[in-house]
Amino acid sequence: MRLPTLERGGDVVDIDPFTIFGLFNKGITNTNRINIITGFAKEFGVIAAVPENFDGIPVLNNQSATFYYFLGDRGERDIDNLWDFFCAAILSKGIAVQLKHGLGREYIPQTEALSSLRGKIDITESIKTQSLLRKQLICTYDDFTVNSYLNRILKSTMELLLHADISKVRKKALRKLMIYFADA
Repeated sequence: MRLPTLERGGDVVDIDPFTIFGLFNKGITNTNRINIITGFAKEFGVIAAVPENFDGIPVLNNQSATFYYFLGDRGERDIDNLWDFFCAAILSKGIAVQLKHGLGREYIPQTEALSSLRGKIDITESIKTQSLLRKQLICTYDDFTVNSYLNRILKSTMELLLHADISKVRKKALRKLMIYFADA
C-alpha cells in the first residue's frame, strides 16, 4: 500500500495522531483498513478487537493526508501541539463519560485522633500519644474516597494540558471538569 508523502524525501521524522488515523481513513478498501489497524495493534500491543465495519467514519482526501507542514516549513511545536490537542479532546470526552457513571473511588487507610470511634482503636498509639487525656482515641479506618491514584493521574494530566498550547474552548472544557476533581 502506498503511504502519502509524510515528509520531503520520504523520511518520517515525527507524526501526529490525526495523520495516523488518516492513514486508514483515506479512500481505501475495508480489507486494507483492517490490515493497517492490525499492524498498529500488533506493533503497540493493543488487545482490543480490530473493527470490521467503518461505516460513518469520514474518509480523508488523499491530497490533504497530513495535518502539518513539512520539516523546515512548520513551527518547532506544531506536531506537539497537535498531540496536546488530541490528548485534551480524548481526555475531556473520556472524563465526561466517566463522570456520568461517577468518579472511581477506592479505600485509603487513615489513622487519626478522633473524639468518636471509627474503625479500629489503635491502643498502642493512643497510649503513646496520651490522646485519652484529650478525650480522643487513635483510630485506624479505611476511607472510601475519590482521592484515588487513577483520579490523581487524570487531574495531573488535565493540569498539564491547561498549561499546553491548546484552544481556549478546550481549556474551558477541561476547567469545567476540574471542579469534579477538587478532592482528588
